[in-house]
Amino acid sequence: MKGEGDAALTRFYYESSQRKCLAFNYLGSKGNMNNFLTKESCESTCPVWINPCAVGQPILTPNQRPFQCHQGASCSKG
Repeated sequence: MKGEGDAALTRFYYESSQRKCLAFNYLGSKGNMNNFLTKESCESTCPVWINPCAVGQPILTPNQRPFQCHQGASCSKG
């Protein structure tokens, strides 16, 4: 939600489908809690991560982070 008003304030919101924080123009009032002053504050609050897989989506750990194999590990599923 962009909110209402005449301001054009750059803010950041968490986009759950992309698992990252993106910029948007906040209009100044009637926003919601998904509205951060900085990208850093958004990223420290929300589960942001970079997909380590070249193709497809990674397996997620119970805390919704991508599972990372240690260097030199082989994948049992190809």
